Amino acid sequence: MASETNIMPRKISRRAARWAKTALLGILLVIALLVIVKAARGIAAWWTLGQARSYCVEASRLLDNGQTDQGIALLLKAWQMAPEEPGILREIAQRLDELPARASDAAVLWRKVANHPSATAEDSVKLAAALVKTANASAARHVLESLPADVRQRPGSLEIEADLLMIEGREQESEELLRFALEKSPDDPKARTRLAKMQLNSIFNEIRQEARRTLWELSRGGGKMASKAMLALSTQPLSGSEIMEARAIISSNSGIKSTDRLAILAACARQQPALADELVMEESQRIAGKRPEDCTEYFTWLADMGQADRILQGLSENGNTKTDGSREKGEPILTTVEPKAEVLKSRDLFLAFGDALIIKKDWNSFSTLLMRHSLPVGIEEAALMKAICANGMGDPLEEIDSHLAVALTYVRNKKDPFGLVRVADQAERLERFHLALQALINFPPSNQIMHQEVLRRSYRLQKAMGLTEDLLTTADAILETQPELVPYVDEASYLRLLTGREMERELHRFSPEHNNVYIEASPLSQLVWSLSAFQCGSLNAARQWLDGMNGSGLAVGHRAVFAGLLKLTGRAADAFRIAEKIPPGAILPEENWFLQQALN
Repeated sequence: MASETNIMPRKISRRAARWAKTALLGILLVIALLVIVKAARGIAAWWTLGQARSYCVEASRLLDNGQTDQGIALLLKAWQMAPEEPGILREIAQRLDELPARASDAAVLWRKVANHPSATAEDSVKLAAALVKTANASAARHVLESLPADVRQRPGSLEIEADLLMIEGREQESEELLRFALEKSPDDPKARTRLAKMQLNSIFNEIRQEARRTLWELSRGGGKMASKAMLALSTQPLSGSEIMEARAIISSNSGIKSTDRLAILAACARQQPALADELVMEESQRIAGKRPEDCTEYFTWLADMGQADRILQGLSENGNTKTDGSREKGEPILTTVEPKAEVLKSRDLFLAFGDALIIKKDWNSFSTLLMRHSLPVGIEEAALMKAICANGMGDPLEEIDSHLAVALTYVRNKKDPFGLVRVADQAERLERFHLALQALINFPPSNQIMHQEVLRRSYRLQKAMGLTEDLLTTADAILETQPELVPYVDEASYLRLLTGREMERELHRFSPEHNNVYIEASPLSQLVWSLSAFQCGSLNAARQWLDGMNGSGLAVGHRAVFAGLLKLTGRAADAFRIAEKIPPGAILPEENWFLQQALN
């Protein structure tokens, strides 16, 4: 028994040792697996980061060569592969900054970079600049004001502050601050270029000439800013020898972007139309042998130059046309131009192809193109193209309006202010003024300069549509932020007297104390004073204000009221002579009442 009791502990200890050994091996195996997994993840992350960087490098090359679609596709791939890596996001954002259509994407990326623990103050400056480009002035100012005081005094930050002042309508302060910011970096080519561009608008000839000399110096010096300087010069009148030099500069500068080169060539062609064919021939030789998808900017440029035949020659399937057998004998046969497969994959090529069909007024081919199931353009662009096509084909107005409404709804839901302007532009070109007006009245007031322009456009449309009450509301809105705009001061007074709305604000105008300013007053002011007296029932005072006026300098509607007042104050012959030349459809309903008084 004693021996048995001694054996049992030894068996138990051996068993425990085996278990301990097994457990230790298991733990070591788990640790090894964890190390391998972590290493694998590290390797995968390293590979992914490297791949994302290579995409960025290749995207930059493509963008520099004008292959915009392919470049953007690679940037978006890099973004997808490294959505939280600040270095990659920074590279992508810097390239998107150069593409106006991608300003919103750039702002999103800069915000991610600026919010990263490794972010620098310069990243926040870039974010503020990107927000300015998207017209988000309040957000840009918030970012700028969060920066340290020393950073806010740097030239880049001061330029953004100047841009914000301009957006807020403080133009003089903006110009002074911008000049101060640029003069702090006198040797910086970018600052010199921007300052010279600003000085091109000076009222002093000496300053304008100095700006031109600076821009020519920068253009001849090469480097990244050479093309920007040359672009600025191309907006100015150029002599024949200067145009030749401009062409020589962009030909010898291998670093110039194709977009800049083509823009400069287009400006040269506008100044010397006889050059257009020569320039187009040179560019066609430059892209000879390349695939269409590698020449998107060339075809976009051709559309801007109105070269529809060359676009169709390069982007359509030769000889692959379909005939419309429904045409009767002797009538022209309609053909459908078939686009190459590449056109249906590239937004830029698709838009250029569509522009060519519009220029050619080939509505049959355009309609067939737009009826395809999948289009490489966004909802807004497709809807606007369909509206153009419907108008060209003579479709009912309801059909045109339905397409414009789709585009308007889309940009309104996206809260895209620039999209609203694009829709308004197209609706106005198609003379669908009510939809253009709908787009404009949805424009946000945050960008004060653009909003002022939008209000003026709204005013013009409301006048064309005869919306008198809305006109007064818009005039008051314009004066709310810019009360010094004298023409709108007179217009608002005129409309109040015409409609009877808040008329008591204007009824003092025929009082004797205004006699001493009568001679220096504008024709519209004189008309307003006469109308004010008439509305108060004082025909003698109204007649006094009309003495010496002949209606010159007045708009059509104003002349109708002028003629009516002449008749009502006893000058029937003069009234009829003016009134018979006024088309009744071109004036407001209230103005038409005065016109009828003059004619009857």
